[in-house]
Amino acid sequence: MESLWRVETHAHTAPVSPCGRLAPEQLVEQVRAAGYDALFVTDHYTPEFFAVHPTGEDYRIYLERSFSGSRRAAEAGRKAGLRVFPGLEVRLYDGPEDYPPPPLPRGPGGRPDTLGVLEAMLGEEGGDGY
Repeated sequence: MESLWRVETHAHTAPVSPCGRLAPEQLVEQVRAAGYDALFVTDHYTPEFFAVHPTGEDYRIYLERSFSGSRRAAEAGRKAGLRVFPGLEVRLYDGPEDYPPPPLPRGPGGRPDTLGVLEAMLGEEGGDGY
């Protein structure tokens, strides 16, 4: 018989996302206490993120800031027995429901797109996050 996992697929941390209310360690504690097996930390890489973090810096600095919450959560998850996966909340600015993008930091090859950011996060080999 297959076992089923309880997974929280969308959560934000206070240090990164303006709407986050918990430190990464507190988030892991509460998710684990609620009986979940895994957590996806999907902090903002959206206009809200750039409103809090100034633009004009190298994309690697943005990546480090953006993933700082999920890295802390991953460490706390290892100690608590909770699988933690990194993610990003992104907006694609191609649809009529979206608004014009802010100036984005440039990713690999000078691209300002989200794909470049994800490629940088995963590395050239692909990988599985943490």
